[in-house]
Amino acid sequence: MVIQQPEVPMTQETPNIHLVFRSRERLLSVSLRHVVEVVPAFSLLHTPGLSPVLAGMIAFRGDILPVIDSAVLLGEAATAIDPDRQFIILRDAGYGSALLIDAVVDIIDIGDEASIRSFGTGSGHPFVGLVQMGEDMILIIDVPALERIEGIGTLPDLSVTLLEQQG
Repeated sequence: MVIQQPEVPMTQETPNIHLVFRSRERLLSVSLRHVVEVVPAFSLLHTPGLSPVLAGMIAFRGDILPVIDSAVLLGEAATAIDPDRQFIILRDAGYGSALLIDAVVDIIDIGDEASIRSFGTGSGHPFVGLVQMGEDMILIIDVPALERIEGIGTLPDLSVTLLEQQG
């Protein structure tokens, strides 16, 4: 499934368009400006010795991408890979990663919501806020913060680590 850009063009003035997805029973979101596409989950290469948040690595369109398990980010057990699950392919500052999720739910504009609670950054986790949409609470993920999760190191270095392990 390829996510089509919304009717509103993505500019500095529209940074709050978010892709909402489900991980276990929770709803989360990432800014659509970081989303390259959403694809069915497929087999990955497990890489021992890296952070438990990393499910492994995938080769995707010529790039080696780390796969971050959204359930483990939430403190849940690791997610099994099956075609019913999805990868959100993310890009930030020229490098990419994949986020393993249960399913995409919606594309929303959180900028119009009055009930956004900001967590701030630098707290050791990638969650920067919480927004209430109707009766649902949605955790907001700061995509650049994913690379700074303790135990992961910098995401660009993971591709080198994987190549060294395989070499």
